[in-house]
Parts: sequence; C-alpha cells; structure tokens
Amino acid sequence: MVFYGLGVEICLKRRFLKPFMKNFDCISGTALLLFSVILFSQSRILPFWGESGPSGGFFPVVLSILLGSLSLIIIFRACLNKQTDHETFKILGPKKTKFFLYTISLFAFGLVFGKIGYSLTLVIFLGFILRIVEKQSWKTTSGVIIISIIVSYLVFVNILSISLPEGILSPVIRRLK
Repeated sequence: MVFYGLGVEICLKRRFLKPFMKNFDCISGTALLLFSVILFSQSRILPFWGESGPSGGFFPVVLSILLGSLSLIIIFRACLNKQTDHETFKILGPKKTKFFLYTISLFAFGLVFGKIGYSLTLVIFLGFILRIVEKQSWKTTSGVIIISIIVSYLVFVNILSISLPEGILSPVIRRLK
C-alpha cells in the first residue's frame, strides 16, 4: 500500500506504534527485573565480603540491586504514564561525534589506567570529557575533577580498602602519605 506522502506514513506509524511502545517498556522492564532477581539469587552463593574487603559476590550483588531498582523505575514509568507519545531514541543520532569521543576516551582510560596511575588518568579523562566534549568552563571542570578524585579515593582506599594504581605519580603520592 503506497501513501501519498512521508508525513502520512509517519503519522500512521506513530498511531499504530504508540500502544506498542508503552507495552514494550513494561515488557523490557519486567525482563530486566527478572534477570536482576536471577542474578541476585545466583550471586548470593559467592562470598560477599572477605578479610581484605569486597569479595567475589560484592559487585554482582550490588549491580543486581541497581539493575532491579532501575527496571522497577522503567516499569512504574511505563504503567503510570498515560501519555504514549514516545520518541524513538537513537544511540547514533545527531550527536554521533560525542558518542564516539566518549567510547574512545573510555577505551583510552582503560589502556593507560595502570601505566600512568589512577589520579592522572582521571584528571586527563574528566578534563577531556568536560572541557572538550561537553564544553564546560574551567571552573566546572576543575571542581568536578577535584571532587571526583577525593570521593573515589575515599570510597576505594578508605571504605573498600582497595589500592589504586599510582603509576608515574608514585613518588609524589608516597611523600604525601
């Protein structure tokens, strides 16, 4: 069946796909919730905490709880939302360059993390993302970098007792301790 214009075709697609999109959110949220419950029940077999800190079951349990919480949010938003006008989200939409810059910078972060150290890698990564990709001011970029370094140090070193790679800054960091 041929329509006389693209506008008519788009209107018909939206009219017929609106109820499906709401059901799709409910179905995908329920599937993610079920997956998180299975993941949680299986990860409880692993030890959660060991003598030196988090053990093999720590991250699967925490991530399954996070996944379950987010899937509940998806389910509640889909069921409570009376409006069914959803725009299709495209991961490679008009901001393709940002997507690729984020992907490349995360890959580079993983490659140089152990060599140049956590702190310096985090400064370079956040500086690149905030200043170049997101075009934030130097004040915002510096504030986020400082807060991120302090919070991640407190969480990993003080709370979880996990040492972070020092890299080329190890002489400086050892003098500070």
